[in-house]
Amino acid sequence: MPSKPIPEKQIENEILRWLSINGIFAWKNQSVGIHGVMDRAHIKTMKTGGTWDEFNIVLLCRMHHQESHNLGWVRFIGKYKHTYKEFRSKGWHLQDVLGITKLIRYSK
Repeated sequence: MPSKPIPEKQIENEILRWLSINGIFAWKNQSVGIHGVMDRAHIKTMKTGGTWDEFNIVLLCRMHHQESHNLGWVRFIGKYKHTYKEFRSKGWHLQDVLGITKLIRYSK
């Protein structure tokens, strides 16, 4: 007797769970689906003194990495609000500085 097919939503959730358990930052996008090839994106650019330290890197698919360059981090986080949790876990916070919202890291 053939087994009952697994619902697509359940498969997606299992993939996302596996990626999360294995330290891969991923999410589901309605138009694109689960994103594949991941780039290491610097939060603070190398040009402005950023490093390869874990707190300064987020994993993004190629499309969202490019979009982060086009938008900047503040607008990127505004568009993809669920990503702020990842930034906060690395010590980064959105802060209003003289009426301008900036992404700032507090040293521990």
